[in-house]
Amino acid sequence: MAYASWVSPNKVSGSGNDTVAWTGQTHTGRSARQTTAQFAASGVEAKTLTIIQAGKTEFGTIDQEER
Repeated sequence: MAYASWVSPNKVSGSGNDTVAWTGQTHTGRSARQTTAQFAASGVEAKTLTIIQAGKTEFGTIDQEER
């Protein structure tokens, strides 16, 4: 299974029914980033998961003079 280095699954192999949880590193970039992972098992069609991590929110302040 190939995927970006900023995410990691809690397991990469197994048998029977199971759940895979993903952990992502903190993203400080302004643009979203994404990766895909493909799951395959004997006798069933492969499935692709797309993981999208939003970019860091940018805030700004504007000082206004009183009139």
